[in-house]
Amino acid sequence: MDDSRQSRESGRDPIESTSSAAISPREAERASLKTLRDHVARAVEEIVRLRAQNKSLARRLAEFEASGSGSTIVPDEGLDVNELKSKIASFVSSIDAYLAETDRVNPTP
Repeated sequence: MDDSRQSRESGRDPIESTSSAAISPREAERASLKTLRDHVARAVEEIVRLRAQNKSLARRLAEFEASGSGSTIVPDEGLDVNELKSKIASFVSSIDAYLAETDRVNPTP
């Protein structure tokens, strides 16, 4: 078994486990690709988490609006209830647009 494979299987980074002078360009490329894949996987997990949170917040906002208790809110920043709802809806739209663009650029496998 070659050293880079053994390093990957043991969870060690091939670049960190071998002196830089002894690493071939191909091994360095493999290590960089693995690091990139790890970063992408973490980013995908975060996007999935944020989407779920976004859906939950949108659902809770809709339930809150449907309950008619919006007049009981004391909004921050001196906004009235309708301005606050509009501001929240704008945030939700911005997040949705960002996630849609992220999906377009980096589709999930």
